[in-house]
Amino acid sequence: MSLIQLYKTETQEHESLGILMFFVSSVAAIAILLSIITLSSIPLEKLKYSYLFIYVFFLILFIVGKRLSFRRLLRTFVYANHKLTKRVSNKIRQSNLSYIEKLSQYDVFQDISDNRENFVESVTIILNAIHSSIIVLFVFLFMLFISTKAFVICFLTIGLSLYLHTKYLQKEYEIQFNKTKQQEKVYSKMFHQLLLGFKELKINSKMSNEHFLFLNNVLDQLEKMTLKMCQLMIKNFNIFFDALLLGYLGVITFALPKIASIDSHTVSKVLIIGIFLNGPVGSLFAAIPFWIKSNQNVAKIYQLETEIDQEINNQLAMPKLSLDVFNQFTSIQLQKVKYTHDNNGDEDSFTLGPINLEIQRGEILFIVGGNGSGKTTLMKILSGLYKTTSGEIRIDDNPLKESMLPAYYNLFSLIMSDYYLFNKLYGLDSIDSKKVASLLKLMKLETKTAVIDNAFTDTRLSTGQRKRLAMIVALLHDKPIYLFDEWAADQDIHFRTYFYEVLLKDLKNKGKTVIAISHDDRFFHVADKIFKLEFGKAVSV
Repeated sequence: MSLIQLYKTETQEHESLGILMFFVSSVAAIAILLSIITLSSIPLEKLKYSYLFIYVFFLILFIVGKRLSFRRLLRTFVYANHKLTKRVSNKIRQSNLSYIEKLSQYDVFQDISDNRENFVESVTIILNAIHSSIIVLFVFLFMLFISTKAFVICFLTIGLSLYLHTKYLQKEYEIQFNKTKQQEKVYSKMFHQLLLGFKELKINSKMSNEHFLFLNNVLDQLEKMTLKMCQLMIKNFNIFFDALLLGYLGVITFALPKIASIDSHTVSKVLIIGIFLNGPVGSLFAAIPFWIKSNQNVAKIYQLETEIDQEINNQLAMPKLSLDVFNQFTSIQLQKVKYTHDNNGDEDSFTLGPINLEIQRGEILFIVGGNGSGKTTLMKILSGLYKTTSGEIRIDDNPLKESMLPAYYNLFSLIMSDYYLFNKLYGLDSIDSKKVASLLKLMKLETKTAVIDNAFTDTRLSTGQRKRLAMIVALLHDKPIYLFDEWAADQDIHFRTYFYEVLLKDLKNKGKTVIAISHDDRFFHVADKIFKLEFGKAVSV
């Protein structure tokens, strides 16, 4: 019942007026039915215009009430869904990097998208079904007033049918829906590979053909699953509903007079009720697939939120220090720091450390070592992105506590090997257009892109150019510590030399601290200190 949970949890004030008008419009619909039944038994010559006015009054009341209630309730649900999405998005950014790296980021994005996609349409259909169920309830009460025997027979007929449908047919559809949803994710990932791996597939025809063959197989399976889901929808909902309605009318016409000894006039009333129920009951059945889909989508978001809450351990409630409290730091120390990558209990999980390291303000530190030696892991520990398995980080001889992390993060500007280049310059209070223009020219990007309305006009650049653009962003943020993970690896000799011989020295002269991962031994002389790793252990240079 995730939609109900969404309404109860995310709304501060329940929509009383909307719920009231919900019932008012339902009562108006029943009044319309009563008018039809009453007027059908009056001879034409005795009909009065006053009856028409009464009918039109209830019709207007039905339309206005339903419109007002739907508008207010729909607005409430949309607000609740926005609130949930915003809160989960905020918690994602507050969570830990190690948790984010373990997530299937594509699946998370897909779940968020699925929840937002067609949410208004689904909730509208579901609200209409709830509205119809209220009408059905009132109709049955009216039928009870007309004939107790007719009510019992019709209630048992429809009630038993709905029970069997819910217990068996709806469950069958739900299982197939889940299978199809999973297959859609597989196809989306495969198509994503087709775009992101275009170069590799284009250059290798055998690889491309095999990938496309697998993609076709996934699509064929998805087609079969989708067709089966559609067939189940037709059989379990459309045909079942039509059969239920026709069966209901048959019971009223043939069985009811015999079983209950009801006169033809009462049978006519019950028949009118049955025909009237066609719309409301149809709405109930039509809404079931949307109910299943919406509940599952909202449930996935709540499940994600629960997982994040377990990961951050109430981190959001901790008192926060001022973000600039560490800006005048003098040193950062790592004391007996160890970190083990969580590979689901694998005994071969990589372990870094124990590491003992001190970094003084204003110095240049190079982290060197072979591939897989733990350089990037160490950089993530230094920046606080990874929480140490044991040991501690100290800043100016004070242990770094969980509540200090936001202020500690604020010391760093980093460009990792898997950096993400945002097209907009977020987090800058003011942007000096002359400085931006100067940096673009310095990085030889002035003809490639520009900054308009705090955003780059184009980020579709080469790998080296994108890294230089990332460097511009890092320099504009002007943080005390810069972390560079093999920044120069994708640069030509000109920018590689500029990075080591000019840029790093310039940052040092400005009192900045630079920590860089490097393989360029020709430039090791630039560093004040070199820290070498082999297989996760510190070794002498």
